[in-house]
Amino acid sequence: MSRVAELRAARPRATLLQISGLVAALACVASWLSLDIGTVWSERSGRNLARFLTEIQPWPLRSGDGTVLSWVSDLLTEAGVAAIGGTLACSVLATVLAVALATFFAPLAASRPRGVPKAVRLAIRAGLLFLRAIPEYIWAFLLLTVLGLGILPAVLALALHNAGILGRLGAEVLEDAEPRAGRALQGLGAGRTQVLTLALVPQTLNRLILFVFVRWESAVREATVLGMLGFVSLGWYLQEARAAARYDELLFFVLLGSATILAGDALSVLVRHRLRQAPKKSA
Repeated sequence: MSRVAELRAARPRATLLQISGLVAALACVASWLSLDIGTVWSERSGRNLARFLTEIQPWPLRSGDGTVLSWVSDLLTEAGVAAIGGTLACSVLATVLAVALATFFAPLAASRPRGVPKAVRLAIRAGLLFLRAIPEYIWAFLLLTVLGLGILPAVLALALHNAGILGRLGAEVLEDAEPRAGRALQGLGAGRTQVLTLALVPQTLNRLILFVFVRWESAVREATVLGMLGFVSLGWYLQEARAAARYDELLFFVLLGSATILAGDALSVLVRHRLRQAPKKSA
């Protein structure tokens, strides 16, 4: 124990970090104390919670009419398949467009390999910042005034926002790649495009694909919300279930969306695992 105490005493001291943590903790306590607890929780809130916990149980369990399996099957057939189809269509289209834009702009925004004028690079970085600085919801409502209700405003809103994020992430990843392979190719007379495609992209492909899947998962969640703009999706059915106070169906669609995200995450892990295994097989 004495040795542990010695190591603890000899550890580096980060005074600024400690002060920042203390200030953050005090700010949290002050924020909580400033709340009117009576408005946060009341007797009515307790009744609403009890009612909600009762009504999220599937209808067959509450009524004794039919089975949960048949209830789930009916919901999937009548609404679930269409909800997932609309949500996936929106998120996949948006992600594909975002990847296309990011693939074009990320190499131009990266400082390596050299060849892009600094003014152009800074302008593109500013453009990517502008795209991601505006939330998807704001893009959607702006586009809604031009394109009207439907899936297109949601697709373009998600594509523009995610293009800004993927473009910036792609540029950062390319800049952080090991530079020796690129320099060797440049020494052999390779051009900028060849350095990108033969040296930098192969090194960073796994991380880039991870970013794409992460943004696609985000697009699924956002498409669920933007579905309230007027196209068939999880958001559309969630809104209907909430308006009709059918909380069991609302929970069903929430879980259906979660299952879609989990399936996408599993696909991401599988694709990246295959990419990691490919060099070993070729060797």
